[in-house]
Amino acid sequence: MSLALIVIDIQEKYMDKYDMGLVDRVNARIREAEKSGMEVIYVMNSGKNEHDPEYKLADKLFLVSNCIYEKHFPSAFTSERFVGLLDSKSIREIELIGIDGSSCVAKTALDGVKKGYDVTVNLNCVSSINDKIFNETIKRMAEEGIKIIR
Repeated sequence: MSLALIVIDIQEKYMDKYDMGLVDRVNARIREAEKSGMEVIYVMNSGKNEHDPEYKLADKLFLVSNCIYEKHFPSAFTSERFVGLLDSKSIREIELIGIDGSSCVAKTALDGVKKGYDVTVNLNCVSSINDKIFNETIKRMAEEGIKIIR
């Protein structure tokens, strides 16, 4: 069973809404994953107009692969190309990092578990705009069998 690090929505448009150290922590985790041989996959919100330049990946984000997929809905599993890549590489275990922990990260995690993936959410590299909602979301994810790294 292969393992992949999924980097969700680290896009220029959103970075001013989250803590300044988030991209540095995400980049450190990407470097660790790359060194250990993990597949690194980037998923990004395409915005209302596909290929809108303000939705580009964050300038400071460390890119180690060309596995970049767009999604139109919060869950990465709504992207057929993303799911196709996981299937083609026999990836059944995923670690999620990125934003927003209460929305896109959580919805991807919950959909992943429903589809039979072994899902981990690494809170060191996840941020959310609303901490109260995020804390409830963390509880729900744990109840659904998602591993939480604190």
